[in-house]
Amino acid sequence: MLISICVILCFLILIDVLTKQITYTEPKPLEQPLATYKPDSYTRVVRDNVQYYISERWIPSVHAKFTLLPIERLALCQSETSATTTLLNFFCFSQLFHSHKNESLHESFNNDCIGKSEMLATADIFLKIPGGVNILFLIEEPFRRFAQAFRRLCLENIQQHPQICFGCGSDIACVINKLPSALKKWNDGTESNSIYSLEKVYFSPQSWNCGLMNTYEMTTFIRLQDKTEEHAIPSQVESILLGSGVNSSLIDEFNNLVNYSSGKISPIERNISYILYSAKDLKNKLKHIYRDDFELFHSTV
Repeated sequence: MLISICVILCFLILIDVLTKQITYTEPKPLEQPLATYKPDSYTRVVRDNVQYYISERWIPSVHAKFTLLPIERLALCQSETSATTTLLNFFCFSQLFHSHKNESLHESFNNDCIGKSEMLATADIFLKIPGGVNILFLIEEPFRRFAQAFRRLCLENIQQHPQICFGCGSDIACVINKLPSALKKWNDGTESNSIYSLEKVYFSPQSWNCGLMNTYEMTTFIRLQDKTEEHAIPSQVESILLGSGVNSSLIDEFNNLVNYSSGKISPIERNISYILYSAKDLKNKLKHIYRDDFELFHSTV
């Protein structure tokens, strides 16, 4: 009997110790209802266009993943662009800032953030940030986004993954010619949208990302400006972060920590873009492939 009581007491003490190690930071309470949030004119136009597409056409959702800053009530749509990758790293950096104890913040960032990201489904946003959230959607010009994707997947990763880019390798015309059939599979369900593939994430239209059919009313659309940024975090994004309560010193520390700018285009991407604009047939095919992006986000070629 005495042994049983001791076992029970030890078990209760263990549970108490483990429970105290679990921490959870509540999101900041809303200072005003989200309905009173006034988006800028660009965001309003995009929302109106998405609403039109919902009623008149159909926006597929082939990749809907997010990462969160619960305290600031922010979510980031993981629509693949170089600026999105930068902001994913900042979200992770900010979370480490709130939680790190003994390790160096910079060391933790290098170990836990670079090349890694939280991938949450749409439903997780509302579970983790009940009561309202502001989703950031960074919009990249479609041709530049394609150039970034081609550089990353078809040039830099080809040695590790020979069959990537639909088996085309570094043949840009081959990739563009195979994209329409891939998009058709992603759109009509021939290939399950739950299947994760790098081609789907990088080459699918941005408007097919992040479940806009369900999230557009709470999304702030940010069209990235030309390549004039001097810091990792674009200025339009920085103003939103500051307005949401992110500490300015944290942004400065992150900008000093990373040694690249999301606003710059690499020489390789310039060469890819030159090929796209010079070859009329490739240019027209890409305009057709990304027609939803051009329609919704008012990009021009």
